[in-house]
Amino acid sequence: MTDQMNESKLDTHLVQEETLETSTEKKLLFTDHSIERYQGNFLDKNNKRKVRVYKSFESKNTPKGIRLCQYEKTKSKYFVLQYWYNGRASYLTIGEFVRDKFGSKECLDRYYEIYKTHTNDRGIWVKDPKQTLKDQDNKVYEAEAIKLQKKSIREVIEDIVEDNYPAIVKSGCLVASSQKSFGLPMYGYNKRTLLMYYSNDKKGYGRVHYKGNKFYGIAQPQHSKDLFKKFPPGTGVITQKRLGKYKNRSEEISLYDHDLSKHLIEHLEAQHIRDYINEKERSYSQKRTIKRVFTYILQYSIEKSYIAGDKLLPTKNIKIKKPEKITAKSGAYNNKRFNGKQLEDIWNNLVEKRQEKFPFSSMALCFYLVTGVRPENFLKIQKEYIKKDFIELPSSVVKTSKDQKIAITKPVKWVLDNIEETLKNPKYQKYKFIPWLFPSTKTKSKELYDHEYIATDGTRLKDFRGCWNAVMEDLEIEGAPKMIRKSFISVSKIVLKDTFKVMFITGHTKEATIDIHYNKSTDEQHKEYADEVADKVFNFVK
Repeated sequence: MTDQMNESKLDTHLVQEETLETSTEKKLLFTDHSIERYQGNFLDKNNKRKVRVYKSFESKNTPKGIRLCQYEKTKSKYFVLQYWYNGRASYLTIGEFVRDKFGSKECLDRYYEIYKTHTNDRGIWVKDPKQTLKDQDNKVYEAEAIKLQKKSIREVIEDIVEDNYPAIVKSGCLVASSQKSFGLPMYGYNKRTLLMYYSNDKKGYGRVHYKGNKFYGIAQPQHSKDLFKKFPPGTGVITQKRLGKYKNRSEEISLYDHDLSKHLIEHLEAQHIRDYINEKERSYSQKRTIKRVFTYILQYSIEKSYIAGDKLLPTKNIKIKKPEKITAKSGAYNNKRFNGKQLEDIWNNLVEKRQEKFPFSSMALCFYLVTGVRPENFLKIQKEYIKKDFIELPSSVVKTSKDQKIAITKPVKWVLDNIEETLKNPKYQKYKFIPWLFPSTKTKSKELYDHEYIATDGTRLKDFRGCWNAVMEDLEIEGAPKMIRKSFISVSKIVLKDTFKVMFITGHTKEATIDIHYNKSTDEQHKEYADEVADKVFNFVK
């Protein structure tokens, strides 16, 4: 084997060695005694200090490639293996010389172990020992680092609420609507949800808040731990049979109150989730929501090291089959839109008959009618977003997580002016200091002077269902609010004759096969397109 080693390419000088003239010992023997006595010269030929020096051993009793490295500051000595791999020279530290613990014998043992497993029968290095050691170190590190905390599913749910539903993919938290949607199957159908409400902050991050409940005579929880202390698993479940204002008509039970949540999160398997979803009759949307909740709980657990990160999510193997026919009432309007006459009739009804009872809902619908912007976006408009020619929505409040501009056309300007005039009415002056463009009339009047309260999501309009139903009944037509956006986009296509242009004014990012990212427009073009649609079709303001 020594002959094989002597035939390798280790003659290549990888590091600068001391010259024999500057060495304290002309020949360094591969013995513990010789190594212990050795002291390097740390001055170079220009008398500058070197950090470390390398010294070759007498070749008769030493495999080629083994050097001794000594550091100037600590005077510590290390055995170094110099080798040639994949056309490149490299070196590897074998170990530190410590008399009677790690000396020449131990160095040789480790060397032969490395040489045997990393060279072929010709003594050529076919594997990189440095990479091998690195991989081994990583495995040891991972084994030590992954110390999973034993948490039950219930405890994970408690942690999620305490952490305010952190987002998994990006920084921040889930939006308030997602927090509320997840909360119902996670810990809902229980009195504890009556003590909670959700709002978005200025960044668009959801926030969980707590309140008391006069109906049940429950004091306000101070925090999430207090909430779950008031209503531990199985306590406070609302049933259909129980008399009262709040009923659980489908007799659902949350995951937190279910026996499944007793189990450790690391033991949760796909079949457990599948059985839970199918243990009672549930709609397609309910099943999808529950699956999403489990996925979120598992992803959160990975982030918190409750389960191993390389574990395949059990929900990956769960398929929620879509029914042949969607029975939901709203599904009937998926492929329908209003015609031009209906759109004008809806506008006139909102302006002439609905402003008294629904001052802000009617204007929200008018705004929707002449912009086609998603309600979940425009209902989050704050007055500070309104500029000269555009309403500039930040990405934090837009569904697509991209900044969106809404052109202030003549009909949009009329809506904005109408809202401003409405707020001058003594009846509605109390809403003047609410930052939202469309305030909610359900706002608590006594708390309108609380700056923290008026800035919450609870003071803005969430939907316009009552106003919409009144319009539909009055006009004797059938339709859902989502048809407004469909109508706006369809009509805009007809007018502009260009899908690219339509996408600029609607904020639509996926229409047919066109990708918005491959088409750009200036603000001037944007305004021009929006004005053209407004003047030709939505010019209802006389």
